Amino acid sequence: MLGKKIEYQQVDFDTYWALAGSSSKYLPAGHTGASAHSESEAAPARQGDSFIAQHLRHVTTVGHQNGLFSGTNDFVEKIGGKPPTTLEQFIRDNREVFV
Repeated sequence: MLGKKIEYQQVDFDTYWALAGSSSKYLPAGHTGASAHSESEAAPARQGDSFIAQHLRHVTTVGHQNGLFSGTNDFVEKIGGKPPTTLEQFIRDNREVFV
């Protein structure tokens, strides 16, 4: 659809957090794992993982890997009053952002 090869590779949480926390080629300029997850980069240093890191670690290791999010439901349509947009339609509607 976009003429680009897009691959999915599942990685463990620690690898994800290291990639998201770096200001590398994996995130737009000026973004870090902290800014991507609504944490202030100016926050004082913490011992251990932040709350968001603990939450995401639990979601990825417990929820995702055990299939907790594999089902579907009609919540978006009930709440929003219309069916959710498919990924394909979203890309078509916003193509200029992806090319």
